[in-house]
Formats: sequence, C-alpha cells, structure tokens
Amino acid sequence: MHKLLTRQIQRALGVDAQTLTTVLAELVQLGANGAVSPQAAGLLGGMGMLLKRVDEAYQQSDRDLELKTRSLELSSVELTESNSRLREELGSRTRAIESLRATAMGLMEFVDFDQPELHGDNLESLSELMSTLVQQKEDSQRDLQFALTDLAHQKFALDQHAIVSTTDVQGNIIYANDRLCEISGYSRTELLGKNHRILDSGVQDKAFFANLWSTITAGKVWHGEICNRSKTGKLYWVNATIVPLRDETGTPSMYIAIRTDITERKTMEATIKAAEARLRRITNTVPGVVFQVQIAAGHIRYTFVSDRVEEVLGITPQALVENPLLVRQQVVEEDRAQVWQSLQDAALRRVAWRGEYRARVAQGDMRWIRSEISPEPELAADGATVFTGIWQDVTELKEADARLREVTQNVPVAVFQFYATGDGQFRIPFISDAIEKMCGVSSEAIVQDSDLLRQRVFKDDRPHFLSELKGASAVSQAMSIDMRFVNALTGALVWVHGEARPRKLAQGQWVWNGYFADITAAKLAQDELQKAKDEAEAASHAKSDFLANM
Repeated sequence: MHKLLTRQIQRALGVDAQTLTTVLAELVQLGANGAVSPQAAGLLGGMGMLLKRVDEAYQQSDRDLELKTRSLELSSVELTESNSRLREELGSRTRAIESLRATAMGLMEFVDFDQPELHGDNLESLSELMSTLVQQKEDSQRDLQFALTDLAHQKFALDQHAIVSTTDVQGNIIYANDRLCEISGYSRTELLGKNHRILDSGVQDKAFFANLWSTITAGKVWHGEICNRSKTGKLYWVNATIVPLRDETGTPSMYIAIRTDITERKTMEATIKAAEARLRRITNTVPGVVFQVQIAAGHIRYTFVSDRVEEVLGITPQALVENPLLVRQQVVEEDRAQVWQSLQDAALRRVAWRGEYRARVAQGDMRWIRSEISPEPELAADGATVFTGIWQDVTELKEADARLREVTQNVPVAVFQFYATGDGQFRIPFISDAIEKMCGVSSEAIVQDSDLLRQRVFKDDRPHFLSELKGASAVSQAMSIDMRFVNALTGALVWVHGEARPRKLAQGQWVWNGYFADITAAKLAQDELQKAKDEAEAASHAKSDFLANM
C-alpha cells in the first residue's frame, strides 16, 4: 500500500497497514455471514477495491511526480547551463564593449577627436563613434603618409645641400649622410660608431667645445662655425646647427647636426682680412686719413677709416664707424652747415668735392682740415653714393699761408703757386690777395676753384694763356706771358705780366712759383708812346713827301 495512504488510514482509523488487511478480511467475512446488512456488506466488500484504487492513484501520482521531478531536474540543468552561457555571453559582451570603449578612447586621442568620454552600453552610438573614428584615423593616416612623403622629400633635398649627422648623447655618430662622407673623406662605415672627435681639427680650443656641449646638453639649440679636419688632413669650415632631441622626460636622447660648407667663404674672408691689413699698412703711410664713406640724403656711413684718424682727429676708427656724426660734430658751427651741404650736393650729383674747414678735435685744439672725396663707379646697396677720400691736417700750411699773405699783402703783385694734376687740370693752392684788384675775384675763391682765374682771362688771350701753361707743364720749364684780365667787378680790361718758374718737390711733383703784375699803366704809356712815335713818323713821312713834291 502507498505510504501516504497508509499514514492517512493509520491517522484516521487508528490501524496500521498490516492490521488493516486483517480487519478488512474480517469485515468481509461478517458480511458474508449475514452479520451486517446487505448495504453494509456491499460497502465493506467494495472498501478493499476503493482502497486499492486510491492506492493505485497514489502510486500513479508518485510516478507522475517522479516523472515531473525528473523532468524538472532536467529543465533545471538546462536552465543552469543556459544561465551559465548567458553569463559568459554577457561577460564577453561587457568585455567587448569595454574593449570597444577603450579602443574608441584610444582612437579619439590618436585623431584628437573632441568627444566626451563614453559611458553605458549603447552599442549603436558606440558603433557610430567607432565608424567615425576609423574614418578619421584613415584620414589621419593618409595625412601622415603625405607628411612622411613630404618629410622624405625634404630630407632628400636637405641631404643634397647640407652635411647631416646624428649622434647619441656621448657624441658617437649613429647616422651620416653622403655629404658628410664626401667632405670628410671617411666612408660611412668608418664614421658610424665613432665619436665626432674624429673630425676635430684642433683649431678651436677646449673652451669652445665646452660651451657647445653645455648648450646642447641643456636642451638648447647651438649655432656656430667649426673647423674640421678631413681624413687626408685638409681643413674645412662648416656653419653648424646642432639640435637636441628630447625623450618623454625632457632629457636629450640624441643630437642632429646640420652643417653647410663655408670653406670658400672663410678663405675669402681670410684673403679680405689680409688685403685689408695690407691696405691699412699702406694707408697708414699716407700723410692723412684715408677713408671710404657712403652718403645719401641726410645719411652718412663710414665703411673704412685708416688708423691715422686718431692722430689727426683724436677719434678711433671703430668709434667713427659706429657713430659717423662724430666728424660733423667736430666741425665748428660757422663752417658746419656749408660743409654738410657741400657733401650732400656732391653725393646727389656724384661728383668729387674738395674743401677746407675748421674743426675742434678731441683734444680741444682748433685745427684746419682739408677734405677731398672722389665718387666710386658703383652705388652702395641702398643707393648711397660711395666716396673714397682723405683728411689732412693743413693747420701748419694755413698758418704759413696766413704769414705769407701778411708778407705779400702790400706787395703790388699777385704771388701764386700752381701745379698740374694727373688728368691735366691746373690747381692753384696759393695766390695772394692782390689778384682781386686785377680780376675782381678773391684769392680764396680762386684757391677753391682754380678755373675761376682762367675764366677772367680775356677771350682773345685765353688760347695763348692755356698754350703757355700746357707747354710749361709738358717740359717743366719757366713761362712768361702778357695778357688781359676782364675785371669781374668793373668789366675793365687789365693788362698783366706773368712769370713762373718750376720747382721739383721731394715726392717728385713739379710746382710753379710765380707772380702777376698789373702793367696796364705801362701798356697805356707804351701805347701813347707808340701813338706819338707813329704820329711823328707820319709827320716825318708827310714832310718828306711834301719836300719831294716841291
């Protein structure tokens, strides 16, 4: 009998399963014996069948329950496995999303994409972002490829022009281009791994390289000129720029050196310096200050000044180059405007100029300075006129001239001195004041412009005057001439007699010293005498003709 039914009968009837069978048999026997009514007997007879069916129902229920339990167990196992799979898939999905998020953030940093940080598991927005980022990354890679190509072209062009090398922090060469191999005479194999000291020429001292290394090890760019020595021992100069490359900590990890060959320029500079030194030695023997100056409108600049400027003006050449107005400031105020205007006019017309002026030099002394400038054929880069000139201290000559003028002031003749220049022109460095009475032009004006005297010669006498000058100059002989001046003030004709004798100076130049004397009165008297003589001779001829006729 089913256990549950047994428990229920026992709890309800008070008998166990074994006793129940005996009791039922007794009850059935009672019914058969007629001890109970037929209905009770029928009920008692069917009780066993009822209990059997109930027991079978319970048995069937147990079997069904067992089947259901077994089915439930199977379903539970499948559900557990499904849950495990779902958990694994969820974990995988979460890890995939996190990986995608990390990849997206990395791509955003790579392409510098301005997008807030992603949160949550929105796969659609994440997918859209990934698509955008991938596209931008492709664009960035394409731009990077273009940049790398451009960089390769630039490197190729740089290697064709410049001398390039890369060293580690110890100065050992880790890259050398063809230009470095070519100029140094070393092969690339001989250079790689070697220290840059392999190219040291010994021209620069240790302090020079100490400064270089202190600069680049501090992470700063160094510029300078270095003299190197090739494998054959030949020296060559380079203009170098050394750039330190830093790591993420800011510490230099390597150095790139870019150089250009300036050997030819340095050779030229040495040649120019030697030529300038020779020029200075030569100009310092000249009795004056030789200089070169560039003059434009309101602007003046000295490019060369010989060392004797300190002796003549009390100014160093360097000071004058740095401040060109020092010379102008020395000119006394009365002469300054005229001298400055003359210089500007000469620069504007690109003509030579010569003048004398007073200057108060650095020592405070008043000195007479004679200045002569001649224009160069070519203009300066800024269009200024370039002059080569000389300053001479003519104070002693001026003092001697003053004494001579004082001596000759009351002499009734005009004493003069002249000489011929290399281009055939005649210059009169001195003529006494008496000349003004003869031609109406002051002696100072004639000294400034000697051609003024020629212009005062009467036009009919001028060819003879010039012929005598050129003849005397050609053979260095004395000259004597009678001619007429046209007085610039009165317009009167003045007869003068001139004589000059040559004298050779110590430097080999010929000068003529002479005088002009006013012989107008003598010429008039001579003309009167000649007229009287002519009249007497005419009267005598007339008398003779009369007597002959008689």
